[in-house]
Amino acid sequence: MDELHSLVAFNQISAECEKEQIRDIASVATSWEHAGALLLPLYERVRLASLLNRAFRERKPPATFDDVQHTNTVTEFRRLDLLQLEYYRALLAAKHAQSLPSGGGTGEIGVLWHEFEKRTRFLPIRTLMLKAGHAIQSIKPVFMMSPLSIANYLPPGSLSFDLIIFDEASQVKPVDALWAMVRGQQVVVVGDSKQLPPTSFFDSLVRSDDADPDDESTTASDIESVLGLFCSRGAHQRMLRRHYRSRHESLIMVSNHLFYEDRLVVFPSPDRNGKKLGLVYRHVENASYERSRKRANPIEAKAVATAVIAHAQSQLCLPRNQRENIGRSFQPSPKWMPF
Repeated sequence: MDELHSLVAFNQISAECEKEQIRDIASVATSWEHAGALLLPLYERVRLASLLNRAFRERKPPATFDDVQHTNTVTEFRRLDLLQLEYYRALLAAKHAQSLPSGGGTGEIGVLWHEFEKRTRFLPIRTLMLKAGHAIQSIKPVFMMSPLSIANYLPPGSLSFDLIIFDEASQVKPVDALWAMVRGQQVVVVGDSKQLPPTSFFDSLVRSDDADPDDESTTASDIESVLGLFCSRGAHQRMLRRHYRSRHESLIMVSNHLFYEDRLVVFPSPDRNGKKLGLVYRHVENASYERSRKRANPIEAKAVATAVIAHAQSQLCLPRNQRENIGRSFQPSPKWMPF
């Protein structure tokens, strides 16, 4: 009696097979011992194989397709693509080498040569940038610095840049970004507003007591990050939609649906149904988050600990070079680019 419902469903599907003229499928499902596990993938394989054979018969391009030639073309394209990257790197380096300052032991170059010959008592970086900043910028035109380092090491008015780029801008406060922005002609801000904002732990210590809580005017101090500041000013925005940094599409699927409205273009994983990559949903019964001072979920934590122990026990049975470890994965997310 417990299997009566399943039997009725089976009969209904068998009737559909009869209607679609695939009666043999129902016969195999009845007589084959392993039909429950293998019939569906076998059917898909046969169906796709028949479609492929039909394409070969009815269409000329698939029938004349040369796998060896196609593989060689792909391999050659990859080789030339990498060679082109190396070529432009060398070309850019050569062009930069031609513009390097040379000769003369006077001026800013003289200051640098004098520092090169020293063994002790070097000039502080801030002083060196003030005396020979333009020469250093000619030698190294790209500076990679944090906003705090810019304020510490680059005196106001010493250097100017064509372009200032902020990465992870959701983590940079507007007041910290100001010192970099005033030194550039253009600014590109790259970040993700869905990420956590900068910490506000110390804000209460430096917040002005004179601020009027009823004042509705908006200032930069009211905005958490430089990314939010540019967005609030109506800067041009462009979303980097192609997400390619996850080894499995399920790692970004939840965030794509809940936070990015399925706008991300995610490359499908060839091992979509595999068990070694990707996320697996495991429902834990009666697990609830305690919204109190504890802020914990002990039932779920116990389930995680049990899974970790089971994983460790299963790995001990394997050779050392085949064991898998457990680590925390930081999921990269798409970026918004206000200009």
